[in-house]
Amino acid sequence: VQLTDEKGVHTGGSCLDGSRATVWYFAGRTLKSISLDGGQPQEHYTCPEGYRASGLSVSSCGRYVAFAYVESLPHSTETGKIYSAQAESLFQRPRSVLMRYDSVDGAAKALYGEHAWYTPVSISPADPDVVMFCHEGPFMYVQRLWIARADPMEVWPLLKIERLLDRCGQE
Repeated sequence: VQLTDEKGVHTGGSCLDGSRATVWYFAGRTLKSISLDGGQPQEHYTCPEGYRASGLSVSSCGRYVAFAYVESLPHSTETGKIYSAQAESLFQRPRSVLMRYDSVDGAAKALYGEHAWYTPVSISPADPDVVMFCHEGPFMYVQRLWIARADPMEVWPLLKIERLLDRCGQE
């Protein structure tokens, strides 16, 4: 069932909140939701100018939505083929910020940020204060999976990776 025909919808980035029968998605830089019964989309949050949304996850209780926003940078190696500019994106080290939006009080909270490319993002199904996020890039260059705790604000690697030995990724 098609719920919207808006322009700029990230087709691979929608997320279902089964507890409220709602779909969350980004249209351009704006986080929106729409009921599975139809109706008008609701706007909730807009990423800053010059950034794009990356990853989207809703908590099992339906209250929280987590995502990252990543700096939009030009590429010289983009050919139209999938992943053609991936290495260039990694080495540009775009600024990224991990966010958690509270759908009850409408507050957005920045959990962590740095010069690293974040995608994807996933809220723990058991604890909505725990958000996993991934540094994009090959294992030999980046520590892939990270955990952020919203309260208190803490960040740590899920598994400390030793080059060419231990590896942990979202795949």
